[in-house]
Amino acid sequence: MFSILNQFLGIIPGGRPSAPPIVEFGEQEGTFFTWDVNVSAGTPIALEVRGSAGPLVETAPFTVEDSSDSSCL
Repeated sequence: MFSILNQFLGIIPGGRPSAPPIVEFGEQEGTFFTWDVNVSAGTPIALEVRGSAGPLVETAPFTVEDSSDSSCL
């Protein structure tokens, strides 16, 4: 877990750091974030965090996995 304090959070295509975000969550405050994934299974994505005046930080790419649990959809 990482701290999200006045940071901008987004989801970008995995392995494409200069691509436009797939999902943008805007400015976030607090120490955690929950996202009900709305990206198709099999899609490679990465999380990106930008400070209001700081550099971009990006996770390593990972793939959205399929799930048989549809209770939250």
